[in-house]
Parts: sequence; structure tokens; C-alpha cells
Amino acid sequence: MATGLTAVMAAPAFAVSRSAIVSAAQDELNNSSRDHESPMGSGCNYYTGVFRTWKDSAGCPSSDGVQWRDSNWCADFAKYVWRKAGVPHADVPELEGGVLTGWASSFKDYGTKYGTWHTRGSGYTPQPGDAVVFDWEQNGDIDHVGIVKSVDGSTIYTIEGNSGDRTKANSHSRSSSDIVGYSAPVEAGNGPSNQDGGDFNADGVGDIFSAATGTLTVWSGKGSNNFGSATEIGPGWGAFSKPIAGDFNDDGISDLAAVRDGSKLTIWNGKGDNHFSNAIEIGPGWEPYDSTLMSLGDVNGDGHADIGAVREGTGTLYLWNGKGSNNFSSAIEIGPGWTAYSKPIGGDFNGDGIGDLAAVRDGSKLTIWNGKGDNNFSSAIEIGPGWEPFDSTLMTLGDVNKDGNTDIASVREGTGTLYLWNGKGANNFSSAIEMGPGWTPYF
Repeated sequence: MATGLTAVMAAPAFAVSRSAIVSAAQDELNNSSRDHESPMGSGCNYYTGVFRTWKDSAGCPSSDGVQWRDSNWCADFAKYVWRKAGVPHADVPELEGGVLTGWASSFKDYGTKYGTWHTRGSGYTPQPGDAVVFDWEQNGDIDHVGIVKSVDGSTIYTIEGNSGDRTKANSHSRSSSDIVGYSAPVEAGNGPSNQDGGDFNADGVGDIFSAATGTLTVWSGKGSNNFGSATEIGPGWGAFSKPIAGDFNDDGISDLAAVRDGSKLTIWNGKGDNHFSNAIEIGPGWEPYDSTLMSLGDVNGDGHADIGAVREGTGTLYLWNGKGSNNFSSAIEIGPGWTAYSKPIGGDFNGDGIGDLAAVRDGSKLTIWNGKGDNNFSSAIEIGPGWEPFDSTLMTLGDVNKDGNTDIASVREGTGTLYLWNGKGANNFSSAIEMGPGWTPYF
């Protein structure tokens, strides 16, 4: 099967993966050899040693080829995480003009310079991978910075360096007066790809794809609800169930997954510019799931894209938590009762950075279950009726109008017309936007 046809569109700028930022922070939190000062309370830490070699090293240890050094280190930790995840400008040393320094206030400077700064009162919904800065005395001086791990309606969950002399997972009320605001990483995408339309050219805009004709076809999103012309990647997809998209190897580019011949889960890792790796077979045993396979985004809050499916015959929902590098956990049984729904889709519909579920109930009402982390979901939230013509082709597109929210699309049965609903966060969507007919061969 051909998987490397050159795309029509020019190569775009790389989009930073928010999931990669969270994963990098989580890795440091779990690194017991350097998740604390040594000796405790001394100020000696690994991260200052990486960036500011002129700081005092007396009494400090060395590890991994780095001489630890004495300083306040929350900003050094946050910069290290951003640099490790490939955030633009995080790799520029401060003595060579880099904006990010050992001062927590430099993260506000970064956002101000590059247009990604949002004050607490601006109405901005913080995203995983953002830097959150604090002023403990509310006196105008920024005292501390951390990395946002996840968000819910009222709380941000963070990973912070130099919190009680160590790296810690913390939580803060989004309304706390201690929070000054948030700097988003330049070129940041929206976390794990959790969409039927993935980001296959790594430009940060959701794309549409289809393999219904046996030929894999991609329409690259251009922002403002516009798409490029159809790009045929290649034939040979007749042996696969409907593919799904997600970032299964944590490189910030959407991948494809499908069940081959009703049995084997197979992944093609995206390489950008609408190119894919050769097929990687994960294993057999997927017979009962192939018709309802779905990408869920990150439903357990670990920074990796997860997969779900409803088992045929029982109506039971199962999850497989992604572990990165195309690996998944064993099946986790969530519960029965899904026979009343069309094929569910996954996406972040309330803007908290955690994957949610959506489906059409009894052929009429769009229903959402918000992910709460740890593979838990809220009770069903009914958005409204009128979805009868759309339920069989409902799909998540990622962010196709570049407003930071996850969008939904569907092809109307009988007319072959594509419609979009732009996400507004908080489980709200715009009215239907008619994109045009001619989609009958694809969905």
C-alpha cells in the first residue's frame, strides 16, 4: 500500500505538541534522582545547573553530566520542560538573547513578546502545556511559574519545580488572585490528537480524511473553516475498518489506526506533510471492536492519546490507555449501556485538556460525557435534538477554524453535504455551517 504520496500543500511550520510538554513535565516529576534539592533545603538543583553555570555550586552534587547549582529554580524547571518538548525560543540561552531566564517573570515576557500572554481575567481557558505565573503577595512582582497539566471548570492542575524544595503536582483555583496569567507556547497544538480528522501535516489545524472508497484521502485544514483540495495518499485500504486519528507515538503529529481484516490493530505514524510510516501491527483480538473504534484524546490525564470502542453484542464501552511509542494498556471495561448510541467520537469539547465522548442518542440528541481524568466521565449532557441525518458520519475535526476549540463535522445523509459546528468550549457549538455537497463517495 502506498503511504508516501507528496502532498499538494507546501510544508507548514511545526506545531508544538501540548501532550509532549505535559509528558516531559510528568517525566521530571517521576524522576526521583532529581525531583528535589540535594541536600534538601540547600537550593542545589539539577535545572539551574543545566542553564546557569555561573551560579554557586558549593556543596551541590552532580548527575547526568550536570553540576547542580544553588538558586531559585521554578523558572529553570519550566524552561527545561519547554525546551525538552521543542517549544520555540526555549532553547536560546539567556546570555545570547533568550527571553526565558531564571526569573519566573520571564515567562510573562515570553508571552508578551510572542503574542501568547493571557491575563487571569481575560476569559482565556488555560491549556495543558501553558506556563502559569504567580504573584503570591499581589504586589506586581511575579514570584513563581509552573506548567499546566490539565484544567477543569474551576481548577488548574500543575507540575511545578521548586515547590517546597522539590518538583510537585499541585492544583489551584482558576479564580485565585495569586495567578497573574498564562503564557502559551508558540506554535502550540491542542494536546493529544483526538479527532477523526487529524493534523497530518503538523500545521496545528485539523484536517479531514476518509478511506471509505478504499483510497486514503486527506483535505488539509487551512484555518477559518477552509480546506485544501483532496490529496490522495494511496489505495489499498479496503481491508481496514474506518480509520481513526490520534497521536499514538507522542511526536505531535497525528497518526492513523485501524483494524485490519477484522482482527489486527494497525498503526501508521504520521510524519508530517501528509506522509505516514509503514504499517505497524499492534496485535490481534480486535474483532468485536473494529466498527466502533475511536480516538478519545487523553481521558486519564497522563498526556497520552487513548483509544476506545464499544464491544459488539454487549454494548460495553472499553478503553485502552495510550502509553506513547504506539503502546497501550490492557482493555479497561467502563460499562454497558451504549447500544442506544451511534458510534461515539472523542474530543475535548469543554476545553479542559481532557478527552470527552460524544454520540447521538437514539438517532436524535447529541450527548456529551466530559472526561474527568483517571478514565472517569461525567453524567450525560444532552446538547439538543435534530441530529437524525448526521449520526452515522459524526466526526471530530480538531481545530479547523484556529480558535483553540475542538470542532465537529458530519455529512448529511441523503444529500452528501458536509456541515461543521465550531466548538466554543464549555460543550457549546456554533450553528451548523454548510460546507458543500459532493461527499457521498467518502462517508
